[in-house]
Amino acid sequence: MRNLHTTEQVKKLKHALEGAGIHVEEECADGHKHVDLCIRYAKLYIEVEGPPHFLNAKQIIADFKRDDYSTSGGFETFRIPNEYIDNHCYKLVGAIKKVLEYRTKLSNSSNNANL
Repeated sequence: MRNLHTTEQVKKLKHALEGAGIHVEEECADGHKHVDLCIRYAKLYIEVEGPPHFLNAKQIIADFKRDDYSTSGGFETFRIPNEYIDNHCYKLVGAIKKVLEYRTKLSNSSNNANL
């Protein structure tokens, strides 16, 4: 693990996702950066972010570059403000489950098209 100071929000979301039966990895490296949470089978990265990621132009631009790298590898990045986990964690888990179903179906249909 890269960060020995994983935020409480990351821990809370990871625990809630695992409680919903979702296999999630914490502090994953993609060759360019580390991400807070990764759901590899759906090619989804989850970044739990504080205010600088939404209010600081330099950070926003840096995040765009990080996201471009992830997208080039077939991964999408979902950025969640800390407050959403604090106040809406279980609703987020429900939404993420639906996104995982969608991404899994999308992946399966493209794999079947290549057969």
